[in-house]
Amino acid sequence: MDNLAGVIKFTADNMAAEEEKPYIPVFCDVSLKTLAEFMLDRWKMKVPDVMISIVTGVYHNKNWPEDYAIAFQAGLTKVINTSHAWILTHGFHTGVVKLLGEAVRDELDRRTVRKTRTVRRYNKRVSQITLVGICTDSLVNELEAFQGGEGSSGRRRVELDLGVEKPARQKFNLDVYHTHYVIVNGSTSKSLVTFRTDLEKELQRFSSCRKNFGNGYTENSSDEDDTHSAVPLRPTPDPSASRSQMGVPLVALMLQGGPYEILQVWTYIKNRTPVVVVKGSGLAADLFAYVYEETNESGDLEKDLANITPEILKRLETMFPKMKQGSDEDRQECCQKLLDCMRLDSAQEDEHYITILDLTRASSDLADIDLYILKAIFGSQKTRG
Repeated sequence: MDNLAGVIKFTADNMAAEEEKPYIPVFCDVSLKTLAEFMLDRWKMKVPDVMISIVTGVYHNKNWPEDYAIAFQAGLTKVINTSHAWILTHGFHTGVVKLLGEAVRDELDRRTVRKTRTVRRYNKRVSQITLVGICTDSLVNELEAFQGGEGSSGRRRVELDLGVEKPARQKFNLDVYHTHYVIVNGSTSKSLVTFRTDLEKELQRFSSCRKNFGNGYTENSSDEDDTHSAVPLRPTPDPSASRSQMGVPLVALMLQGGPYEILQVWTYIKNRTPVVVVKGSGLAADLFAYVYEETNESGDLEKDLANITPEILKRLETMFPKMKQGSDEDRQECCQKLLDCMRLDSAQEDEHYITILDLTRASSDLADIDLYILKAIFGSQKTRG
């Protein structure tokens, strides 16, 4: 993979991003084992305490009230400062992911003011920020820039000028404050969901194995070395040998989103990955929360699901007009995924994979999102071990 990987240099009139960000282009049929090893070793990524996948739409998003945006940014900032978290997103500078990138920018500014990236807080070093974008190439603005050759260092080097003009229609700028990018070539919305959830699971397995096997770093790596140069891969034991109760937890966080984010959440729950759904964030997340609350603790789940199916189909058409114009099969499939999420969650006696953060309640606050992440993790592991 060394011959494919490279770095991205972002430029714009109103910014000075001095760091080059590593990226790698792949196809959906790439060996996920090889890609996971590459990311951990070649990119020298420190094994995380927790992996958080942000489930939100590139197209399907809407503006939040300012207090929601501020609270969300405060909550994620708290997460990245109190644990070493990997945060995984769609990677584009839009919607919720844009807010997340701005939160990282502000936190980096605060750290710069303190003159060091490893200042001490509460007798603990500030955690390294790891924000990974898993992006479909079909939406990348200035995609032609990735067709260039090698730079002076022998690595592929891409320069993206974010200040020239607005992105073309149906295109989006990469978010500059991500630390790593996986560019998925030739992917559809549906195939990207499968690729991303499978890659996250593979990264979780390898990280858990490394956590148990070693000290969490790859060989020859250090906090100060940001060159992303190739180093020999170290042998990795079989990830299946890592015990899940000692591993790195993966949790999904659903905010807004559309039909494909519903598919993504269904995949997580099917894989027994806990999901925090933010009710009040809008769109698919609100629909998901509605279905959950209508059927939670149901005495007759199938009867309740049948009763609310017409309302689900109606809301899908209202929220996502293209579904109304599309085929009935697409609407039915999306509705069925929602219903199956409830079936999968209720099938477990003491393990539950859906946690609702209800912004309509005075006691709920996005600034406390770390507590809901912990609640989701513990709720999915009650009887394990």
